[in-house]
Amino acid sequence: MVLCDKYDLIHTLRPWTKSWMVAASSTDFEPPIYTTEAPATIASLPLIWSMHIAWEMGNENLFAQKLGYLTDNVCIDDERHLVLKGNVRMDLETCYHLGPRDILETIRKRREWLIRVMLDRVNGEEKRRAGKISACAAPNTATEKEKEACDIAILGSLWKKSLQLRGARFPEYYWRTGESVRSLYRSIQNIFAAVNGSESLVADHANCAPQVILPSYLQSAKAKLGSSLTEEHKQYLKARRHKSRFTPVVGKERVTGTHFQ
Repeated sequence: MVLCDKYDLIHTLRPWTKSWMVAASSTDFEPPIYTTEAPATIASLPLIWSMHIAWEMGNENLFAQKLGYLTDNVCIDDERHLVLKGNVRMDLETCYHLGPRDILETIRKRREWLIRVMLDRVNGEEKRRAGKISACAAPNTATEKEKEACDIAILGSLWKKSLQLRGARFPEYYWRTGESVRSLYRSIQNIFAAVNGSESLVADHANCAPQVILPSYLQSAKAKLGSSLTEEHKQYLKARRHKSRFTPVVGKERVTGTHFQ
């Protein structure tokens, strides 16, 4: 596949296009966990190669799905490099031939956007509870003192559960966390659920607890973010489809593991 890319020979694979696509679509691309001290190269991962096959064959749907998987699962190390589970660093020097040259920047920007959206959700909840105007959703019969007690209980529960489940409160800014979108998502979900089940909440104020609405919230954010593919990407993929004779089958291609609700 690398040689076909380098010498523009993708048309020679036409008789095997379907076989290549079946293999690329069914590959178990969960990044492996490496136990050796030296990190594995990104080019050794099945995920990256199946993604490269999709790119060179012009499979827009498969490429976009795997790009989305990477966006949701990459972390940031101490040197600000993108890494996958097992300390597999994503460096252009080792995967320059495995897709568009702007792929890492695309992943980085989309990850930062989603991390920011989720942190805004949880930090916004804390600010609402600490604000001058009560965020208590109790009926009008509740006194101001009861509403204040409700806000304090929920704010305290958020901080307590964050320390218990994360070891620290959530950072205010996206660049202060290196965790993946998937990891942060699950962490917020678990903490909000723990707060909802906390015995420290004010009696008859169960509806005041932060609601676990992150799935729809994140889905809305991704819709607002739009496609991960630029027009330049789409034009390239269209040209590759013409050469490989790959014909997309609507509704048939499905990549497992790209969602984490």
